[in-house]
Amino acid sequence: MIAIFCLPFILAATLALGAEQTKPVQPDLTLMTPHKWADLSQSDQIIFALGALEYWGFALYSYDKPELSDFLACVRKEETKRFIGQVWLFGNVEESAVRDIIKATPTICSSYQGTGDGSREPLHILRKSAWKNYSLNQKTLYAMGFVEAAYIIDQTIDPKVPGQLSNCMRGVGVESLMSQVLEEEKTFNWNHPLPWLIAPSLGKACRNYH
Repeated sequence: MIAIFCLPFILAATLALGAEQTKPVQPDLTLMTPHKWADLSQSDQIIFALGALEYWGFALYSYDKPELSDFLACVRKEETKRFIGQVWLFGNVEESAVRDIIKATPTICSSYQGTGDGSREPLHILRKSAWKNYSLNQKTLYAMGFVEAAYIIDQTIDPKVPGQLSNCMRGVGVESLMSQVLEEEKTFNWNHPLPWLIAPSLGKACRNYH
């Protein structure tokens, strides 16, 4: 098993900042549904988006994509609520919420191309203090955004990996992932972004789906 089941060291060029190729290769993994989304407060929708954006930023870093610095500049400066403004806005409910976030990002970040300071580091927005104050439901929302983003990014590299991830989520559910995360969060090294810390938990939760 590669990528998300160890560390998320991949990102396809089609998901680089400014990319327009966002059509699903295969049906999306939709842990978040339109009905669930509609029932969330904006602050909880933002938590979901943070899970997706931090994974994306970490993948850009891990794959050493040149777009990383511009991406960091944009996501750090723009309000996160901007990235959720188009989620299911056009009724494409067969696609995931994260795919709509990805589609919106090139427009939101267009003015940041070429403005990055050259930073070569992962996106690190969510800190220990915020995570500790999250409810279990809010932590689960972050993990859902993380997993949906991993599914979309991984499918552009190896079609087998998203299938394994999808089968895992159908088999054990995000609840199994969260049980593993809650067990391991006591030893999280918060010098690293949360995607780095959650990835091993996902690997353990999905170990029977390799």
